[in-house]
Amino acid sequence: MRTRLTERLGIALPILQAPMAGVSTPAMAAAVSNAGGLGAVALGAGTADQARQAMAAVRAATNRPFGVNLFTHAPAVRDVAREAGWLDRLQPVFAEFGVEPPQSLTELYRSFNEDDAMLAAVVEARPPVVSCHFGLPAPNRVAAIKAYGGFLLVSATTVAEARTAEAAGADAVVAQGYEAGGHRGTHGLDDEAIGSFALVPQIAAAVSVPVVCAGGVADGRGIVAALALGAEAVQIGTAYVACPESAAAAPYRALLADAARSARTGVTAAISGRPARSIRTRFVDELGPHEAAAPAYPVAYDAGKALAAAAGANGSPEFAAVWAGQHVIPDRTLPAAELTRHLMADAAAVLSRLASHVVHGPVTWADAESWLARYGIAWEGGDVDLLVSLFTQDARYIEKPFDPPLDGRDAIATYWGEGARDTQRDVSFTADVWSVVDGVVLAGWAAQFVRLPSGVQVSLDGVFRLRLQRDPGGAVLCSELREWWYKQEGG
Repeated sequence: MRTRLTERLGIALPILQAPMAGVSTPAMAAAVSNAGGLGAVALGAGTADQARQAMAAVRAATNRPFGVNLFTHAPAVRDVAREAGWLDRLQPVFAEFGVEPPQSLTELYRSFNEDDAMLAAVVEARPPVVSCHFGLPAPNRVAAIKAYGGFLLVSATTVAEARTAEAAGADAVVAQGYEAGGHRGTHGLDDEAIGSFALVPQIAAAVSVPVVCAGGVADGRGIVAALALGAEAVQIGTAYVACPESAAAAPYRALLADAARSARTGVTAAISGRPARSIRTRFVDELGPHEAAAPAYPVAYDAGKALAAAAGANGSPEFAAVWAGQHVIPDRTLPAAELTRHLMADAAAVLSRLASHVVHGPVTWADAESWLARYGIAWEGGDVDLLVSLFTQDARYIEKPFDPPLDGRDAIATYWGEGARDTQRDVSFTADVWSVVDGVVLAGWAAQFVRLPSGVQVSLDGVFRLRLQRDPGGAVLCSELREWWYKQEGG
């Protein structure tokens, strides 16, 4: 599946692995990129030197495009009294595990907008894609990324945020629905809590840059739905947490694998100071109701991490940050590359099922005549060459043309023959284009889906010369062609 965004990023699949801090690793990012998606590592929770090491490790494992993620939050407004009050509230829980709470709290993470050392590390390493979460990158950060040719992604949770991201120089917008796991990417403290199904089409209509759907996507159905809603790729996070390349701890993995637990998630600011979706642990249920008293992000996270460490040392994962979205598939544990390919194959299967819903048959030859006439295409009966305009990709994707070129009839006979089964390559004949794509095609009038007879699934580009035949009985189109036609008023 090619989209404007996959073309610009130089990737084969419209799948972006979410750059989850504490979970994503260089090995995961490289595996996803090598599989055709866009892998990514989180840099926002580390130092500039750690960022350099992470980017170098990804580059050592892949020559494909990859991304990095940075936090662009406003620096915390410190309130000593508020911080002390929050620690007092947490004290009984610390005591449960035989530990005293910290005497004071620190601001764990620096905003990329304030961290010149991180900016220097990014410019030096020149990662192909840079994504920003929690707000807009400062103009000088945008300029520095664009100066070396970087592609800038900015998260948005509302149409207004998407518009400001585009105006600030974002090359694409990540539309983060409320279903998403982990921290909400709101630009301020208010959250309109819009789900992906409502958010993506609104943002796609409001901006001219490509849109990425994040939130609630865990399988092929979600990918297809996101693309249908106007996204040009999806960003998937929770599904990758269980991969062997993930840095997630064993208790985190165990909670995800527990269907009863992973089915219950909630959004709270109690853990870090910013709203984030986690599996419903004791932290979420017991301290979530008091989130209004929590210090600012990321100061509150210092307390949250200390409590998680105390509980973890006593064998309890109930106070860890167990980030997870609302769509978890508990029994799926695959290596990152295999998962990426599985997701894309699942999307292809969904498209194939959808195709069966819109194709009606068998279609009579009279139906074919009517269809031809509807589009003003003349024919004289018997075998006919039909010029069909198809609205998909362009000729730049031609890589392996037949030499010499084949005419339309020969190409059909050759490509639909038994030897074409499972072929995966591009074919050019005369002035026409036949592009082979993994999965199902987006081709034909009204963008109907088509499955070709031999099991090879392709997309057609430009003008394709199609040979129609009357079957021996003269009653229906030959079986391998009938799925080209569907009976619907007006075509």
